[in-house]
Amino acid sequence: MPLVVEFTANIVDSWGHAIKYNWDFGDGQTASNTTSNQIKHTYADKNNYTAMVSGVSDIQTPTANCPASATIDVKAWTNQNQQEVAP
Repeated sequence: MPLVVEFTANIVDSWGHAIKYNWDFGDGQTASNTTSNQIKHTYADKNNYTAMVSGVSDIQTPTANCPASATIDVKAWTNQNQQEVAP
């Protein structure tokens, strides 16, 4: 079963410029120049993935402390009870 994960990035430009987000989901899929700090991604296969996000202000300056990353452990789940299913 695929797993949908919603990511939220809290990247701030110290001058208040708009941020564009560049996402790398760790499974070969990316999303570039998104304007929302939230995004959903579907992982099709069980595995460990390291998702990363970086931000660039609208004047093309990288933001501090970027990129940020998180490790996602994708396992198989049932739809009804959200219990882990043995592989």
